[in-house]
Amino acid sequence: MNAARLCLVERNAPSGWTTNAKDVEAQFHAANGGVGGQVSIQTRHWTYCRELPLAQALDVRETYRSTSDVIRTLIELHYSALTAVRKEARLFFFAKALEIAQAVLRGRTRQQKQGSLPPEIRDDLDQSLNWLFRMANTRCDVRHVVQERTPPTLHPRMSPQELQSFRHDADLVIRTVVCMNLGHEPFLMKEGTPQANSA
Repeated sequence: MNAARLCLVERNAPSGWTTNAKDVEAQFHAANGGVGGQVSIQTRHWTYCRELPLAQALDVRETYRSTSDVIRTLIELHYSALTAVRKEARLFFFAKALEIAQAVLRGRTRQQKQGSLPPEIRDDLDQSLNWLFRMANTRCDVRHVVQERTPPTLHPRMSPQELQSFRHDADLVIRTVVCMNLGHEPFLMKEGTPQANSA
């Protein structure tokens, strides 16, 4: 759900499910001139759910079609943040999506907006919403490069720890806002390599 390239990943399917993954893979190889076609080694960033999300995706389809332009734009920005090739682009899309999420969340202050999130979501945040929204606007690797000073001064870059917390919290908050506005329970996702027997 967070890959920047299309790839086939063979997984153990639930009992009763069938797949045509081998046929699709063979077609890809045939279209690319066989196994000797283009090969590249890329880093994979895994994000996985406790359960396969297809049933929820089918259920939410009609709700998505009738939702507002604001929420559909939020979804598109979130998708772009998860699939963009360049790190800078991913951060920029996250920041734009956070601007919508901040406007949509209930409450006047950022503290009230954080209080409107479900408890399990609040508990999984690395930082506060105040920190998250501030980082989106005060780091040169996100949205605004230059501080309003004379002479111009660059905003500082995120540290590796700040970057990790920003990506985690932005993804969690945006996904939660989308779920809440589509009438579905928000859910947690964990990073790492999925186990062969996980569902």
